[in-house]
Amino acid sequence: MSKPVSKYLKYILVAAVLIGLVIIIFAARNITETVETVDQSSAPKPAAIANDSQVLRKGVFSNADAVHSGSGTASVIQTNQGLVIKFENFKVTAGPDLLVYLTKNNFENTKSPGEFVSLGKLKSTSGEQVYALPDNASEYASIIVWCRAFSVSFTGAVLR
Repeated sequence: MSKPVSKYLKYILVAAVLIGLVIIIFAARNITETVETVDQSSAPKPAAIANDSQVLRKGVFSNADAVHSGSGTASVIQTNQGLVIKFENFKVTAGPDLLVYLTKNNFENTKSPGEFVSLGKLKSTSGEQVYALPDNASEYASIIVWCRAFSVSFTGAVLR
């Protein structure tokens, strides 16, 4: 009777090792390179942006794939309070752990964030919102909404 028990024990150990490998691979896939995180406590409210503020670049949100979609515009604006990005007429598919990244990757060519600056958690899946930007924002090509939990892009806009 001891042989069948040891046989099952071997199967259980092999299964445990395989599950462990899957977990390690999934965790490694979620590792991304954050250049910095921008403090959002000083970001003005959308209504507080003056009409004379200068729009430097603009982009239109597009779908990441058939499941993850977004729409609206993103405008990089020089305000009296500093450099910000404003989402207007914004809407994105809801999901867990959604973050806003300013990325050096061109969203049209890749859905991966690559080298990025985290602007923090997405404030809302719809409506106007404003995020403070770092002074070197001109070095970044796109703004994306990234699901950290599943390492997938939900929407993005190339800033031109």
